[in-house]
Amino acid sequence: TWMLFLNGANVGLSDPQFGIDLGFYFFKLPFLDYVLSWLFAAVITIALATGGVYYLNGSLRPPGARKAGFGTPAVKAHLSVLLATLALIKAAEYYFVRRPALTFAEGRVFDGAGYTAVNAQLPATLLLTLVSLFCGGLLVYNVWRRGWGLPVVALTLWLAVSVLGAGALPAFVQRFQVDPQKAAREIDFIQRNQEATKAAYGLDTLTTEKFDYTEMVSDAEVDDALPVIDRVPVLDPDLIGDTFRAQQSKKPQFSMGEVFLDRYEIDGAEKTAVLSVRDLSRNDLPGRSWEQEHLVYTAGEGVALAPADRVASDGRPDYLIEDLPVRTTDEFVLDKPQVYFGRGLADWYAIAGTSREDGERFDGSTGIALGSVWRQIETSLRFGVIDPLISSSVDEDSRLLMRRDPNERLSALAPFVSWSSEALPVVSEGRVKYLQMGYTTVSTYPYAQFSPTDDLPEGSDLRSRRFNSMRAAVVATIDGYDGSVKMYRIDREFTDGAAIDEDPVIAAWERALPQLFTPFDELPEDLRAHLQYPDELLRVQTRMYGRYHVDDPETFYDGSENWIVARNPGNDVAEVSGQTAGPIAPAQLMLNRDGEPAFVRSRPLTPGTEAAARADLAAYVVGDSDPERFGDLTAYTMSTVEADGERREGAEVENPTRAQVAINNDPRISEKVTLLNQSGSNVRFGAMQL
Repeated sequence: TWMLFLNGANVGLSDPQFGIDLGFYFFKLPFLDYVLSWLFAAVITIALATGGVYYLNGSLRPPGARKAGFGTPAVKAHLSVLLATLALIKAAEYYFVRRPALTFAEGRVFDGAGYTAVNAQLPATLLLTLVSLFCGGLLVYNVWRRGWGLPVVALTLWLAVSVLGAGALPAFVQRFQVDPQKAAREIDFIQRNQEATKAAYGLDTLTTEKFDYTEMVSDAEVDDALPVIDRVPVLDPDLIGDTFRAQQSKKPQFSMGEVFLDRYEIDGAEKTAVLSVRDLSRNDLPGRSWEQEHLVYTAGEGVALAPADRVASDGRPDYLIEDLPVRTTDEFVLDKPQVYFGRGLADWYAIAGTSREDGERFDGSTGIALGSVWRQIETSLRFGVIDPLISSSVDEDSRLLMRRDPNERLSALAPFVSWSSEALPVVSEGRVKYLQMGYTTVSTYPYAQFSPTDDLPEGSDLRSRRFNSMRAAVVATIDGYDGSVKMYRIDREFTDGAAIDEDPVIAAWERALPQLFTPFDELPEDLRAHLQYPDELLRVQTRMYGRYHVDDPETFYDGSENWIVARNPGNDVAEVSGQTAGPIAPAQLMLNRDGEPAFVRSRPLTPGTEAAARADLAAYVVGDSDPERFGDLTAYTMSTVEADGERREGAEVENPTRAQVAINNDPRISEKVTLLNQSGSNVRFGAMQL
């Protein structure tokens, strides 16, 4: 908070209640809250300790005790000044913290200051500020008076205003002024919430297009879509993992990691591909001695990569990178296949470059050189083992590699960024590199709605954050061979045309740490081609858009046109997941954009509520991953073109669950599934493609 307090700047937008620049809420308010809370706790501790000492030495006797009162005027003056200081700190807290904090208080229907907060809680807070100042003045005046009278009056007055102003008055206003006509009373404040929430989550730059649904598809439309149909993935990364592990792990110490869907230049065209890194598996090492864990088995090796839109003649993935030693087609180069830094290596250090290293020795310049005995002693002390000091294999060429997991490494370098759970492996410049998204969040955006986090993937830093504003701010690259890290600012890719034209939080951190970030235009083209619309960002945006696509405040308030994320239909051929299933995850797919394939991340929405979703599709939201349109967000809403050419809004297009039921019930499909789903075989559907 101190760094942001020093380096934060005005945003150029003001809150609608007080007219204060948003920069105050983002950068000044959290620091003031921390300082005033710390001061209040410190002074009250001092006051209690001082009073205790005076009581023990007989200088202070409470009312009712024998010889009640203060032993000397100095004791009374000392305690009065301490109590006056507490009152003044409280006055500052009421005015500079609690008053503006009303604008982002959580509410029952919408967040931010509503009618009751503005017309009852705000006046009460201002009154408490004045009362605290008045009490402070009484306590200072009490230095020159006798007795306990003024301190008791001050405390009684403060308690009375706190109970009546902060509790009874808001309850009265809510019950007798707001509840009888809620929508009418709250309409202006709902509009504030709508505008702030759209700006806080980047929904103010979302474009809306009509999707004209027709039952029949013409031959011309099929021909127009062939470039996209040819690239539709037939290998589902969620289902192909077992095949990759069985065919490509190759050695006991290796295991193929998570399979990712990406795109590569294959046969002269950009196509989808599935890729998995051959990671080290600590639990599967041939031996678990210190030497084997930290000197011998130090790196994963290579990847397995196959086109996602086809299989080989024997039904296996048509691998373009495979095996050990690593073999590649002419389209790919992987001359440094070792992965010293990668997924699954958290809390696992390696001493690379020793004579005991399995495979080719490490020749990178990163890590800590262990050529001197002092470095070896320090390493032994750091990890609580004597082996780095006594091992004959550790020499002047050995290097200590730490923080080898991408998320662990990035969190150490930039702990103020919330890092994605997904580190995307990419084959680039003959090495395995990782791309990982970083987000900035704010919890003090006036009138913006707080985001639920239950939908975010495990391992995402955002799951533990409470926020009402989110930006995709950084993309980090991590070299899998030498661990070198670069962080590129991408916030402007997501704020073009927005009310806030750059992320003010990452801009403040860049002023504080000017060497940490690199401009986005310096990101190499071969890595930029693999950028994907951030998964966590789309999850949050789609949840928010389900409510905030509604512009009319009264309709927004009653929730009659709410949308929710469509349920996941699952991949079981015998049973479709129902209403109890979780929301469908964002899917990566190829869309037909004016006859050209576009790689996007998409998520469908359906009308209704979590408890009662309808069976039709309302819209699907698309985040663009193509380099020239990276960061664009589009919502396609359903409509039908009738035979007379008229467009009808809200077409009853099947949502994913209903579509899956129709697929399962199709006799042509069910017959083939029945034939395949026997003799030990198990048919599973892949992810549904819109």
